[in-house]
Parts: sequence; C-alpha cells; structure tokens
Amino acid sequence: MSKSNKETPSSISPKDVRNVAIASSIGTFIDFYVFILAGVASGTIWPSLYFLQVSKITGVAIALSFLSFGAAYVVRPIGGMIFGHFGDKMGRMSTLVATLIVIFIGTIGMALVPPYRVLGIFAPILLILFRIIQGLGFGGEWGGASTWLIEYIADTKKRGFWSGILGASAWVGIGSAAVSFGIMYLIFPQSFIVSTGWRILFGIGAIAAIIGGIIRARLRESPVFVNYISKRRPAKLPSLEIFRAYGGRILHAAASYFLGVSVTGVVITPFTLQYLLASGKHVLLGIPTPAFILLMLGIGAYFTIISAFLGGWASDKIGRKTVIVISSIGVGVLTYPYFLLISTLNAYSIIVALILIQVFQGLSVGSIGAYFVELFPTKYRYSGSGLSFQFAGFYLGVATAFIIPPLIAGVPITHAVNVIAGVQIAIALISLISVLFLKETRGISLED
Repeated sequence: MSKSNKETPSSISPKDVRNVAIASSIGTFIDFYVFILAGVASGTIWPSLYFLQVSKITGVAIALSFLSFGAAYVVRPIGGMIFGHFGDKMGRMSTLVATLIVIFIGTIGMALVPPYRVLGIFAPILLILFRIIQGLGFGGEWGGASTWLIEYIADTKKRGFWSGILGASAWVGIGSAAVSFGIMYLIFPQSFIVSTGWRILFGIGAIAAIIGGIIRARLRESPVFVNYISKRRPAKLPSLEIFRAYGGRILHAAASYFLGVSVTGVVITPFTLQYLLASGKHVLLGIPTPAFILLMLGIGAYFTIISAFLGGWASDKIGRKTVIVISSIGVGVLTYPYFLLISTLNAYSIIVALILIQVFQGLSVGSIGAYFVELFPTKYRYSGSGLSFQFAGFYLGVATAFIIPPLIAGVPITHAVNVIAGVQIAIALISLISVLFLKETRGISLED
C-alpha cells in the first residue's frame, strides 16, 4: 500500500466528517454504556434477582451471573462475522443501521425480563438469551463504526486524532453509565434499584440505539468503499475469506487490545465493588460503597476521555504500536499497586487507584480505532477490524465466564485478589507481546 495524504473525494466536507464521527460514536457510546450497566448488574443485582434461586450458594450465584455477563462477549465474534459480511459486501452505513436495531432488541429485552420468582428458570434463560442477542449486535458495531469513520478521513496525519474521538465516546458511555448508577444508589433504596432502577438505565440505552439508527440512515456511504466497488467486485464471503488471508493478524490484533477491554471488565467492574462490600466497607466518604465506586469510576472515565484523545493524537506522532506498548506496560505495572491501594479501604487511595489504571487503559482505546482499520484492505476492512476488536471481547468473555468463575467460586471474594491481579497482569503481558507481531500502519493509504 502506498503513502497518501489525500484520499477522500473533494465532495466530502469537514461537516460530513464531523457528522459521521458523531454517528459512529453513538454506537460506541451505547456499547460501553451497556457494558458498564451489565458489569454492575451482574455483580450486584442479577445474582439475587435471577441466579440465587438456581443455586443457594452465593459464590455460585455470582459465578452464574458472571456467565451471563460474559455470554455477550463469547458471541461477539459471530456478530462480527455476520455484520462484517454485509458491511464488506453491501456497505458500511446500512450495515451499521442494522447493528443498532439488533442492539435495541437485546437491550430492551434485558430491561423487560421478569425476575426468577415470576418466570422461574425461564427468567435467567431469557436474560442470557437477550444478552446474546445484544452481543451479536455489538459484534458488528465497532469494526463498522471505525471503518466508516476512518475511511472518511482525507489527511492520513489526522486519523489517529479522529480515532481518539471514537475511543473517547466509549468512555463517555462508561462514565455516563457509572454516574447514572451511582446517583441511583444515592437517591433510591436498594429495593427500587433491584426491581426497577437498573431496567430504566437499560431502557435509556435502547432508546439511544433507535436514535442512533435514524441518524446513521440519513448519512452517506464511505467514499473509499464506494470507490472500491465502482472498480472491483466485493468478496463473496469476506468474513470467511479473511481468516485464510489474515487469520493470524486478526488474532494478534485482538490480543493486542485484550487489556483495553479487560481493565474495566475484570478489575473495576464488578470485582472491585464486590471486594469492598465483602470487606465490610459499606460507606466511603459518607457515601454508600456501590455509589462511591460508580461515581469514582465515572470521574475516572472522564480523565480517560482525555487519555483516549491523547492516545489517538500520540499515535499520529509516534505510531499506533508505540502507544499500545505504553498502555500495556502501564496497566501491567499498575495492577498490583491498584489492589494494594484498594485493600487499604481508604477512599482517597481508591480514587487514585481507579484514575491511574483507567488513564493508562485509555491510551490504547484511543489508538486502536485507526490501527485496526489500517491493518486490513478495503475488501475485508469491516470484517477484519471488527473481528480483531470482537475477538478481544471474546477473550474477555472466556476469562469472565470460564476461567475466573471456577477460580473464585469456592473462595471468599476478599481472598481472590491474587487471582484477579494475576489474570490482569497476564492479559497486559499478552497484549504487549502480541502487538510486537503486528506492523506499524501510521500514514498508510486506505485505497487499494
């Protein structure tokens, strides 16, 4: 592929790019908004509402709840294949409208599933089913959104910056979900949150999906894709063909971003909250611990918005790989200090721990949007970038659903610190090693 600074047709205005950036970011916002909602709910609400009746042992109920959380991430690559197929054959924009429709169905379904006492065993089954539907929709979201946006960027020296905007929208979603849940814990009694409150927050995510779909449907297709199909035929089965051509690259790219999804998914939510509650720390700075952790996660998320912008901007200056290396090392080095600070049960130490580890995580989030898009040719770009991102989520799903639960099921949560810390450090090391096997893509042309 050749170098080029001008790739987008002159008919594409800065306003077009901004509109596509907003439309792309909506789906990313919803993805991570629901990610936090499900993480909090699986740790604090779903065990008693859906799973304690299945097993009277609290640890097993929590493990089953983790399974429901991880189920969406196990099926995400399937969603990436389905929507990647259509995105590389029919277009980025129309496929991205479809992903939000599927996300809406899964999210509103989860919000409406009655508790176990009403539906019996069908309640947890339906919860997991709608979580899987949601995961399929999210599986097609990131790859399409990042491809659509990055293919609009004319100046190769600014792709990282726009990638940072997409990454920042993820943390806007995380912050919004955390603060919303935190405020709910401050204002409403636990009984309301368990019965109704969490459902309202999921309902908001469903409404946002519909609004996002309407906005996307009014915008134009990627100019790079339009130019490509005007000259060549799209692949017959892009999501399958890409594994023959770039299977190793997909798996390495996914592993390089493993830490990007694991910090919030493994360390912060839901483990930290469970750990503090099990330690008997029910109030911090006069605030109930669940509300405190969620509010601090929200505040940390807004710091991470800055680091996502910084990661995207820096990737235009020093390269995508270098930013991910810095992020991996930072998270790996900070993991044990994070748990040491948390174990003090001191509110200010907890705040510092949450902010520091999230900021280093944010660096990689800001750079991978452009990086994964640039790793693949137009013919397979939606599939390749999407599957790379979703296999990272798949790795997380395997960890949260099948590796961590059996390791902690028979252990008090306060004694599981070494297990969780060890898993997180291993993930950071995997990400660091994996990115070294990938090529640098800064400045590469998207036309092929």
